[in-house]
Amino acid sequence: MKNGFKLIGIIAALAVIGLAATSCERGGAAGLQGTWVFAEDGTTVTMTFDNGNIVMRFADEWSSETMTGTYTVTDNFINLTFEVYGHPQSTSMEFSLSGNTLTIDDGEEMVLTRQ
Repeated sequence: MKNGFKLIGIIAALAVIGLAATSCERGGAAGLQGTWVFAEDGTTVTMTFDNGNIVMRFADEWSSETMTGTYTVTDNFINLTFEVYGHPQSTSMEFSLSGNTLTIDDGEEMVLTRQ
């Protein structure tokens, strides 16, 4: 009987850990919802996250480009998929959230502010 209670305790602990892990993932994705902006030296990057869809706008004094795609969040990575000139392109970027600040690192760090 003692082993039965021990087994139940282990199963309960694993269930709590599993729920915590999944809520973190959803929390990260939910925390991204909205529009984020980076502006420096005449260049503006705007990222709008909306329930698995993303719109990215790049603008400088000479041109602007808009890309639409989808995203998922796994741990502390944003996984993006865009169609570029008719070809699907995927990338993954490490990110962190702190209040109204989103930091993305894909080899070069970019700090965006929630709008």
